[in-house]
Amino acid sequence: GPGPYTDGLLDELAKRGVVVTFFMQGRNAERYSAVVKKAYEAGHQIASHTYDHPMLTGLSDTAIQNQLTATANVLNRATGGNHSYMVRPPYGSTDTRVLSALHAPAILWSVDTRDWESRNADAVCRRIVNDTKDGSIVLLHDIHATTIPGALRGIDALLDQGYELVTVS
Repeated sequence: GPGPYTDGLLDELAKRGVVVTFFMQGRNAERYSAVVKKAYEAGHQIASHTYDHPMLTGLSDTAIQNQLTATANVLNRATGGNHSYMVRPPYGSTDTRVLSALHAPAILWSVDTRDWESRNADAVCRRIVNDTKDGSIVLLHDIHATTIPGALRGIDALLDQGYELVTVS
């Protein structure tokens, strides 16, 4: 994301008192800059998911840096700050060269809801509830309409079980 469903997700997260980390694509953040600002001002962690989602292992070091710089510029304009950003490499595709070229922490996930594949809210919720344990990082994509209700039901279930949801940092 961000995408057309992110604003509504932010409202629902606020009702629950939950903050999360949003790994944002630069090209999407340009289109939804007000949503980026809203997420930032609500206390969510903003991080980079590159500018346009390339397979980083196929890019030169310079091209990787261009992806990250372009995204940081977009995010900084939206948030009104001058921040550095963690990175979620698209597809989780990394190697030692990519990790070195990032010059930033690379964050992967431990729970893949496969929301992009199933497009099914029940499946998303089920994976969150069944696969999450203390310290898990749950991968979700706020660009799919079905992800939001599944994620919110999963969050509610985790909160009911006593989990505290926090940002990556």
